[in-house]
Amino acid sequence: MSRVLLAAYSNVTWTSTKYHDGFTEGFARALKRSGNEVLIFHLNGLLAEQFSNKPKDKFDGMLIKETIANFDPDLIITFNNSMPCEDIAEITDCPIAIYSADTPALYADKERIKKYIDRYYFLNGSRIIAGDVEERFSPSSDRMIFFGHATDMRAADLEQINNITYIGSMPNHSYAFINFFEQLNLMEPDDNKKNQVKNAFFRALDDIGQNEFTKDFDFDFSKYYSSEMENFAEFSALCLYSCKNKFEILSRLTDLGLKIHGFPWSWPYAMQFNFDLFRHFDYRLSVSIDQNSINFNSSKISLNMPNATQKEGLSWRVTDILATNSVLLTKKSDTLAEMFRGYVELPTYESAAEARDLAIQLLNEPSWRRDLSAASQQMINDKCRFEHKFKLIQEATGVKLLGGREGHLIEFDESAVIRHILVQEPSNTDDPIVHADPFPRSQGIFARIKRLMSK
Repeated sequence: MSRVLLAAYSNVTWTSTKYHDGFTEGFARALKRSGNEVLIFHLNGLLAEQFSNKPKDKFDGMLIKETIANFDPDLIITFNNSMPCEDIAEITDCPIAIYSADTPALYADKERIKKYIDRYYFLNGSRIIAGDVEERFSPSSDRMIFFGHATDMRAADLEQINNITYIGSMPNHSYAFINFFEQLNLMEPDDNKKNQVKNAFFRALDDIGQNEFTKDFDFDFSKYYSSEMENFAEFSALCLYSCKNKFEILSRLTDLGLKIHGFPWSWPYAMQFNFDLFRHFDYRLSVSIDQNSINFNSSKISLNMPNATQKEGLSWRVTDILATNSVLLTKKSDTLAEMFRGYVELPTYESAAEARDLAIQLLNEPSWRRDLSAASQQMINDKCRFEHKFKLIQEATGVKLLGGREGHLIEFDESAVIRHILVQEPSNTDDPIVHADPFPRSQGIFARIKRLMSK
């Protein structure tokens, strides 16, 4: 039995209850089922920024380090190198495995990866991502693990009352770009100059798209807007491409019994361009494995639309859908074709019009759907359970992840590391002094942290 620290941001940002992404949830519970002690960090409320590993000021960094050092992990698994504190590599001495949830351009704290490259392993889902990792960080070949795709979703015998289900967001994070061009219009009096700037922007946008989001967004925002925009340009560009694709396909399916679940703050904006998309939005939450299982298993077709980074590889929901009684409808993919060789030929589209035609055919042929879902479930059980991936990690790192009785899953409690406020009565005044407690609750941690940081 090994101790595994699992750290990830969640895309579920709008609920009062904390939810991990379904993939993260499945990863954690499969680790537990395989006999491991798992400490999981939900980083959204803990860190000051998504692309930084610095905790918010209200949290006591020493108490976070105390928790980690006392847990004494045998392995750290982090999504995009997001960590509960900046110097986690200094206070631990175990292997660190980065799961590439996005392009390496969106990794946090890239310089620390380079500094501790001999501690790092990279769990890659595509050759493109692996190539980007190698170019940026130059790890040795034995540190590259082709993780592929995995799910903990299961089929459930539910009545299929929905024709087509889509779970996802309309990633309209383009406001920074819009604000930039609004500022350009206000600040630049020369219309020809405005066109030159706009054309340079689209050259950079086309360039990053053609290079499959493996390079930086080569455009200077600082003259007319904030230079901080450069930190989010790649992400905003990704959202522009993804939103365009989703809008085109979903607009072709609204009359076929479409049901949409996802981020409730983004979907009303679709009304500006096609109000029928928001008409088919369902506010009921569908983010956990159990919630998604109900929606997928009760749908004849489940739609996946990959984001713009996924020229190769698959989104997490693809394997989730394939594990259920629903039929996957998604874009043509060499990755899927390779995975399904010897099982069945999946119907995939290359255009919005083809997506509509395939959806109509699938809805009209229930026996075809049954054959497809049966073959999909078999493929998942043969290749895409987390236990298959744990074997790869175990072989590469030497950390045992399989075998033994069921382990334990511990959710990190942020309230335990909020800075304590002390009230001290000063000797020369009646007014109390309020200050942050400079001491962690356990002194024993200092010796361990000092020893590890001196290595």
